Amino acid sequence: MNKLMLLATVIMAITLRGIETAHKQTLTHDEGISFLAATCHQGTYEQTSQKLAGAWVPAADWKRLWRAETFFCFPQIGSDLAYYDIHPPLYFWLLHIWTWPFGLTWWSSHSLNIFIAGLITLSLYGFAGELLKNEAEAMLVAFSWALSPSIVTISTEARQYDLFTLWTVLFVWQITRATRQARSLSYATIILTTLGLLTHYQFIIVLIGGVLFATYMLRQTEPRRLIILLGNLAIGLCLAILIHPSFYISIQHQQQQQGFILAELPKRLLMVLLSFIDFLYIIIIGFWIAQKSKFPNLKSAIENPSLFFFLWLAGTTIFLYLTFRSPKLAMNVKYLCAAWPFGVFSVAYIWRSAGRFKPLLTLFFYLCPVALTIGSLFSPRYETKAPTLLSQAESVVIDNTKRGILPRIIWHIPDDRPVFVATQEELLKNQTAWLPGLTPRSVYISHLSYGNTAEQSQKILSLIRQQHQTTLVTQNIWDLGYIFSVTDK
Repeated sequence: MNKLMLLATVIMAITLRGIETAHKQTLTHDEGISFLAATCHQGTYEQTSQKLAGAWVPAADWKRLWRAETFFCFPQIGSDLAYYDIHPPLYFWLLHIWTWPFGLTWWSSHSLNIFIAGLITLSLYGFAGELLKNEAEAMLVAFSWALSPSIVTISTEARQYDLFTLWTVLFVWQITRATRQARSLSYATIILTTLGLLTHYQFIIVLIGGVLFATYMLRQTEPRRLIILLGNLAIGLCLAILIHPSFYISIQHQQQQQGFILAELPKRLLMVLLSFIDFLYIIIIGFWIAQKSKFPNLKSAIENPSLFFFLWLAGTTIFLYLTFRSPKLAMNVKYLCAAWPFGVFSVAYIWRSAGRFKPLLTLFFYLCPVALTIGSLFSPRYETKAPTLLSQAESVVIDNTKRGILPRIIWHIPDDRPVFVATQEELLKNQTAWLPGLTPRSVYISHLSYGNTAEQSQKILSLIRQQHQTTLVTQNIWDLGYIFSVTDK
């Protein structure tokens, strides 16, 4: 029965993520960068964009930048990420391989995370089964994670957060085994340490947590076992460095963050609060921790891996954010992705101690995620006209050349349509290069980011209005920019 329930949970998890992905109308800022990295063009983007910018060219010329022309270019992907980004390469290597048979399309790119989410569900069920010694409770943990609405949305972005979560769950599972089972240590800790560090640099937080947990559990009873385990983790760290030796360049990029700004602290505190409210389990977690019968003292709480790793991972991530070691936008549900699988264990602990209320809680814990997810999937959504407008435009002028902005706009433009991309300064300076190419069915897109200003945008509109009429169609919906249609006067 539990195996059928597990299979049904995996199917529902995959289906709901597929539906949520189908509802997306455009790429996110970071997804555009993912596509450049996975197709080995992140390093050449600046050079190529300088050649294409400032002239009318078919949209297909720009789209070549997120279409793989060379396959299995893993060294290039790693090098580009080191010099032009702040992420390790494993996810982008996998995305490169995953999209190779069919090319980088909407579904080929997003299906990788949907597949990984299914693996996380299975892994979490296995880990919970060993830890809780109860299949029903393990099923409840896996179900709660797989169908939580906020967790579902993480998988709809072509980024590395699901893969980071998978390695974290498997790593904590192996660390727990190493501290509880009297048998030879598994070399899986070496492999998982390497894979985790090659997926996200914040896996170092997971690694440190594993060291602290293992040290506390084994320091007095089995010091030799502890030394071997720590040696395995060190080997995994060394392997990650050998595979991606340019990692230190990305670390240097990450360290170039803003200093502490007291005025920004309230905003960051609000972002932390919203991240937990959005997950909807903060109340459940509070009850879990408050149940002194479950954890009568600090020692018993520390020795519970689900509680320890949830508090460690969530607490450390929040600490780094509130001390301005993380960027100002690096706090929402996805940035806490590694902690949530352990937070949902609270559901099982409450269910275990419910007594005669177990049947009622069973219905609540199973029906609540389903109802919330279905409600979010079928709730009214704003349907922007931007993709349709871009697909029908005879020509398009875009005033932003940045790698996180341009791909998400060009994505919706047919390959044969002429596109003129330039900075606002260049558009104002070289008016004769682009104004004659405008027609009554053209579109001008102004994206006010990376130094672009509304004042400059108005000057560009004034130039267009000398011969045409402009109408604001969308006001930066889905962060596609302010889109103006061009018509005859």
